[in-house]
Amino acid sequence: MTLPPPSCASPSRSSAHAPAPRHAHGTGALSAKSLATLDVVDVGAQIQAGLGCSIDDVGSSEVVLVTMMPDDSQSIAQAGNTSMKNAGKTMNHTAMR
Repeated sequence: MTLPPPSCASPSRSSAHAPAPRHAHGTGALSAKSLATLDVVDVGAQIQAGLGCSIDDVGSSEVVLVTMMPDDSQSIAQAGNTSMKNAGKTMNHTAMR
């Protein structure tokens, strides 16, 4: 992925066309593993791919993305709250429809 240079970049600077993480990696200030963590693809495109439809197929001007991370640790089961946790998740899912 090639990023355009910022409009305020000076053409005389050697790093004007390199994104900061890649420049830092090139100078040795950033490891390859750290660069791979920072140099991500378009997150919006990944979300759209996960939804399974094109943005042009959405018949709305606003979309709210809700992410849920229910706790599935053993403490839920040990406290006897598994059915309550499942009911709460289902209730939230139903309310979002």
